[in-house]
Formats: sequence, C-alpha cells, structure tokens
Amino acid sequence: MSGNLVTLADAGARTVFEFGRIQSPLDWLWPLAIFVVLAWFVIVMYVLDCVELGIRRAVLLGGLRVLALVGLLAIYLQPQWREQREIVSNSQVAVLVDTSQSMQRVDVGEATTASAGGSRSAAIVSEFTGGEFLADLRTAHDVAVYRFDQDDRPTALATLPKLPDVVADRSAAAAEQASLAASTASARGQLIFAIAALGLGFAGIVTYLGRKTNEDRFAAVLLVVSTVCLLASVSVAFWAFAAHEGVGLREVLALPEPSDAEVAAGDEQAKEASINWLESLEARGTETRLGTAVARLIEEKATGTLSAIVVLSDGQSNAGLDVAEGAALAAEADVPIHCLGFGSTQKPQFVAIGDYAAPSRAMPEDPFEITAYVQSRGFDGRDATVILQQVGADEGEEVGEDLGIFEEQEITLGDAEENLAVKFTVDGIPTPGRYALELGVVPPGKGEIDELTRQRFVVEVVLRKTKVLLIAGGPTRDYRFLRNMLYRDKSSEVDVFLQSARDAVSQDANRVLAQFPTEVEELFDYDCIVAFDPDWTTFTAPEIENLVRWVSDEAGGMIVIPSLVHAGNPVSSWIHEGHTSDLQQLYPVVFHERFAQLNFQRGATEKAAPIELTREGLAAEFLRLDKDATAGPNIWEIFPGIYGAYPVVGAKPGATVYARYDDPMPQSAGDDPVYMASHFYGAGRVFYLGSGEMWRLRRYGDGVFEKFYINLVRHVSQGRLLRGSRRGDILLLEQTRYFVGDTVPVVAHLKDNQRQPLKLQSANLLIMRPNGESTQLVLSPDPNREGTYRGQFPARDPGDYQLVLPLPESIEDPLMKKITVETSGTEDQRPDRNDEVLSSLAQATGGQYYLGFAAAAGRSGDRPLSERIADRTQITPQFGDVDPAWSSLWAKSMMFLVCGLLCLEWLLRRILKLA
Repeated sequence: MSGNLVTLADAGARTVFEFGRIQSPLDWLWPLAIFVVLAWFVIVMYVLDCVELGIRRAVLLGGLRVLALVGLLAIYLQPQWREQREIVSNSQVAVLVDTSQSMQRVDVGEATTASAGGSRSAAIVSEFTGGEFLADLRTAHDVAVYRFDQDDRPTALATLPKLPDVVADRSAAAAEQASLAASTASARGQLIFAIAALGLGFAGIVTYLGRKTNEDRFAAVLLVVSTVCLLASVSVAFWAFAAHEGVGLREVLALPEPSDAEVAAGDEQAKEASINWLESLEARGTETRLGTAVARLIEEKATGTLSAIVVLSDGQSNAGLDVAEGAALAAEADVPIHCLGFGSTQKPQFVAIGDYAAPSRAMPEDPFEITAYVQSRGFDGRDATVILQQVGADEGEEVGEDLGIFEEQEITLGDAEENLAVKFTVDGIPTPGRYALELGVVPPGKGEIDELTRQRFVVEVVLRKTKVLLIAGGPTRDYRFLRNMLYRDKSSEVDVFLQSARDAVSQDANRVLAQFPTEVEELFDYDCIVAFDPDWTTFTAPEIENLVRWVSDEAGGMIVIPSLVHAGNPVSSWIHEGHTSDLQQLYPVVFHERFAQLNFQRGATEKAAPIELTREGLAAEFLRLDKDATAGPNIWEIFPGIYGAYPVVGAKPGATVYARYDDPMPQSAGDDPVYMASHFYGAGRVFYLGSGEMWRLRRYGDGVFEKFYINLVRHVSQGRLLRGSRRGDILLLEQTRYFVGDTVPVVAHLKDNQRQPLKLQSANLLIMRPNGESTQLVLSPDPNREGTYRGQFPARDPGDYQLVLPLPESIEDPLMKKITVETSGTEDQRPDRNDEVLSSLAQATGGQYYLGFAAAAGRSGDRPLSERIADRTQITPQFGDVDPAWSSLWAKSMMFLVCGLLCLEWLLRRILKLA
C-alpha cells in the first residue's frame, strides 16, 4: 500500500473573469494612456474637420471612431473567463508503530496500556480496529500508518484520508450556492440592461441616419443619447462579469454543468480498503531502530503539510541511528514528534540460554565441546546451575542408545549486558547414530530446570567420512589451504583436480585426478564439490550433465567460487558458452551479460570491502566462527574485508543471501552486492562465495579458516547424509534455527519406487506448532525441476516446530524435520518501557509524551493529542484553460463590432462629403 503523504482534494471549480493582458495594476497604465491620447487626437481632429458641418456631426463621427478605439482596447486587454480550482493539500500525520518482538510481551500492572489481548501490540491493534485514536487524528489530517523494527526504512501500511466534516461542508455549500445565485441574478439583470441599451443605441443611430433635415434639434439629442447607450451597454456588460466572481456565461445562460472525472476518481480513491491490523502490526522484528525510522521518514516525507509524527512504542531502541539524531532532523524540519508509551517500567527477572555452540556431526570416539551462553536479568551475583544431559527421542525421531550423558556446572550470574560462556566437554561417543542432547538452566531459588531455558539439539556421530572433490582452475591460496586442511582432517577424504597442472604434480590429497570423473558411479560417490573458478569450457556436455544430475538427484553439495580469470574473462568466459547454460542454473546468482565484465577488470581494489552478514547470515550456525561469543565483537565485524569480489547482478529468486559486501565501485554490482548466497537445486544445495579470499581469516588463527570451510562443507553436503528413504526422498531446510517472524522455506525432493522424479499435483506438509496446533502446508511443484516441491510458512511463535511429510505412493515412514524458533536476544535484554527515550524525543521536537491511548485521548486530564497537532493544510489555486466557446464568440463579436463601427463612420463621411 502506498505510503505517499500528499493527498490532494479538489475544493470545487468556479468560473472567474479576468483580463489576459493585466497581471498587476501597473499593466493598466500604458494601454489607458495610449487610449486617452488617441481618443483626444480623434476628438480634436474631428472638431477641426467638422467646423463647417456643426458640432453634432463631429460628435457622431468622433463617437464612432472612439467606440472603435474602445473595441481595439478591449481586444488588447483580452477579457476572458477561466475555470479556477482550489487544490487542497490536506495536513498530514505519520503514525510510526513499533513491531519489534518486545511489543508482543504481556505486561502486568499497567492499566493504562493493557488490552484485552494482553500484549502491547494487542492494545494497538484493538485501538486501531475499534477505537477512536485514528478517527480523532483524521478529523483534521490525512493519516499514514507505518511499521518499523529491524529494517532500515519504515514500511508503509495504509494511508487514511481526512474524514469529511458533513455539517460544515453542507453549510459552506449552501452559503456558496446562495451567494452564487444572488451574483448570477445580478449579472443576468445587468446583461439584460446592457442588451437593451445596445438595442436603443443602434435604434437611435438608425433613426438619426434616416432624418430628413439637418437642422433638427431632436436629431442631435438622439445622436448623443444613442452614443451614450452604446458606451453604457459595453461598460455594463463588462462590469456584469468582472464584478461577480464565479459567474460566467454557463451560469448566466443556465447551461448544465460538465461531468467532473477528476472529482469522481478522487471519490473512488477515498473509499477505505479493509485493513487487517492484526496481521499488519504483528510484532516479529528482531531489533528496534527508532532513530533510523524517524530519520528516514523525515528525509523522505517531510513536506510543508507534514504536521507531526506519532510514535507508538515501548521506547527500547537497540539498533540503528541514535534517537537523538532522528530528533535533531525532525526539529530542523519543524515536525513535532508525539510519543505514546506502551509496556511496563518494571524490569522482569529472567535467566535463559541465549545461544549455544555444538557440532552437528562428530566422529566416533572423538571428544567434542558444547558451549552454552547464559543471559540473565535481576539475578546479579546469585548462583545458578547449567545442565547438559541426554534426552529421549521426539515423536517419529530415531536416536542412539542412552549413554547417560549428564553434566552440570555452577555459575554466578551477572548483569543483562553479559553473556556467560559455560563449556562442556563430551567424551567420544563410540557408536554411530543421532544423539539428542539438551541444555538447561536451574534458576536461583528453584530446584529444577526452567522449561523456558531448555535448548534441545542433535549431534550425529558418523563413521563415514565426508568425501570432497576440489576443482580449481589454478592453485589459489584458498585452494591450497583447504586442500591441506581436508587432507589432515580425520572426518574427510579429499581428491583434487587442478586444471593448470599439466603433469602429475604431487599434492597433499587422497587422490590427484588428471581429469574430471567420467564414470557416473565415481562422481556420485562424492558428498561435496568445491569449485575454485574452474574453466568450465573444457568440460564436455556429458560431464556437465552428470554434474547437474549429481546435485539435483543425488543431493550433492557444491561450493562455487568465481574469479576474473575464467568466469570474468570478457572474451572466453564460460558464462556465455552455450553448452554451459545448465551450469548457470546451478549458481544461486544472476551473472552480467557478455562484455559487461569489461567494467570490472579493475577487479582487486586497493581498499578492502567489508563483509556484512544479513539477518539470515547472523542466524546461520555454519557462519559462526567465534570460539567465545562473550569475547566482544564477532570475527565478521572486525574482519577488514575482501579485495576482489566477483560482481553479479544479484541473487536469484528463492535464493538465501547470507552476506553482502561494501562495493567500492557501485556501478559494478548494484546497491547490495552479493558475497554469500545459497539455494536448493533439486535435492542438492549450491553455495556461492564471491571470491577465494577466506585465507585472510587466518590472521585470527588457523582454526578460524578451518572452521569456516569445515562448517560450510558439512552444511552443503548434509543432504547426502540425511536422505530420508530408501528411494532417496529428501526434506530440505536452509537451517534448523529461525527467529520469530522469519519465513521458513521448505523443499521436498520426492522419487517413485524406480527412483525417478515423482510427479504430483502437490505435496502436503504437516506443521506441528509449539502450542500443539497442527496446520497443513501445500508444497507446489517446481516448474523447473521434476520431483521438487516448494513452499514456505511464517514462524510466528517461539518454540519447536515438527515438520512431517507423508511419502506419497510409499509405505515407508514419513520424512520428518524439526526446527527451533527463537525470540531475539536483543529484544529480550530490555523489554521494559523506556520513558526517558520517548519523553526526550518528544521534548526535543516540540511534541508531547503520553502513556497509552487513554492519556492521548485526554481522559487523564492532559490536552488531547488531536488538539496539539496543528493543521497545516495548504490551498493552491490552479487555473484551467480559457473557455473556448467564449473566446470564439468574443473574437467574432469584436471583429463585427469594430469593423461595423469603422464602416459606419466611413459611410457617414461619404454621405457628409468629407475627404
């Protein structure tokens, strides 16, 4: 829905009289002066010319010439009737609604902000749906409603037009109609008088010309009276329109009004659409960027009609611009900000596991480490117990035998700003299988684990090693470091295919290949392929076809890393070769057209481009590189960046972008250059890395580089280990942990009993939510991949979700996945209402701070909010075109009149025998 704050209304049209040549009073000076001079000259000349004929003939002939001059003066002045409209730009009010996760909190003891639904956002939804808050604002203003949370710009939800004042509009319309009727009647009477005077004048002239004697005194009087009548008729006719504003020929002649399409269109747009406030104001944001929202709204929408901004929030701004910066911009733009506070000022006590770090896979007998990060509030200096224990299987889940894993540690809790890292070391598990573990906290004063602190996860102990194939166009640093690392890793086997090695070069690998595997069975044995900018043009069509099949049908995981050597070669790039088009489908990004790379040959820059993780990247466990989350900023925040990222158009639809980089050459890759992205291709997963520069992470220790690639290899190859049935059906998720408000994409790759893609109209996924409710999600077939079905659903509530996909045409057990939806730790740290922030924001901009809707309505004794907001309505006159009917009639009439007067004068001069 549009967020445009400028609403135009038509205050009605009227016809006004004007002189086209007169723009100011000084414009009368020269034409009147010239007219007086010419008229005086004409009178003097005729008096001299008619000495022998008498004064009467001089008056007659001079009068005719002066009338002709009057006609010429009228023609010069361009009298005209024009339609004038008054365009009304209504006063505007912008309402900013906080939709971060803290707004879904239920407060106790705050009667001024409580609602029937209990939560802060429920109070706002209830008021917007059935209250008078918006209606009160709309009595004098158009109201635009926005939501804001972790996004850099507020999102427009609705633009509600000003409510009409029916009584005032009717009174004004009646008064205007009465005034117009009186003016029309007066103008009509004056025009009748002008027409009568014109008729009398012409009748007198005709009578004068038809007299029989030149010495008739009556004839002289008749000539004078006729001339006066003619002059009076012209003057009164002009005065009839000039003195009555809004009266034109249409009104005088009582012609019907034309249809007004613009007004009809405006009335149609004014019809309010039904707005689902419950859905639109759902509190799901992971951050609150109050200062940023105010600043962006001021920058984009501050106009002369923006009267105020109304903020509905708990005041806990925890990201983005400082609130004081937004307040300074609003004050500079002279836009007051009024704040309504929601929530409780009481700081609730809590203790929780904000995050944890645990391996998803481990080798038998290898010990592994699990770290819990404990957050708390209100328990400073008190002791709590953190427990790690093995738990049983969920419904439909298979786990390994009970090994009696149970460890606990006593900790002393700190303040809310501190994450306490609690580390557990689990001795090697001898038997392969899936083992469910749980972290929990026993809060101070309690004897058992708080249910809200439980974090369940699964560690898979696998005997089978991950088999990796490295393909490289040349021996880049990332290639060499990764090859050596995988060769030393006990859980991996690595084969290498180095295209630039002409002969059999000794390398640290299990096998050195001289060519890409030609046998399907050999290729299908790999779990992951890492491609360091290979020259795909050297691959044959059957080899490319086998590679695509390995990804799509065999759930292979692929990591692709381009560079300017092969992918970016403007002449011989594989991207524009016909037989490699299927390879482009594997990549989760869109490449530039041929020769566009000529703009990017500068490639590596002298200035590092910082990498910024997206929301999905921050939530991705495989991108967490820190050993200790309490050690300050994470590695990605202090990492200076990369120098030679490959520019692309952007991510493909459906792909997940995990990281972007700050492009020093913005024309090369757009506003948000993609550095890390991933998508499902059939049953497999392809991960895009913008450059092979992760070796720069080694400055923070060799373990950081190793952790990045080990996690990434395991992430993309997990589909190979999690194929859920004997025929190869797979249920795929990008990750297993999401935040409230995230959209969870689901991909199912289904096969029939002959292991061929299963063709169905749709597949039905059962979603079991944390509150016990079950809903069904219809997975639609992917038009580009047979046997692949896609869908998505919003994660609205925190907790564990169970996803169950019955296998069509099979007696096997359904495919099952489990995801965990968490609330934002940032929002949980300070859920209380921050009166200081809201009141300072209001005071700095000349606004007022209210505690809830009751205070804003004036029920607590304060001046109501609607009365504090000034009306900044602007009225702009807009002139239409000159009435074409009048212009044509005027031109013809004046031509007839002037020519007639001159001809009559000439005729009289001939009759009177004047030269």
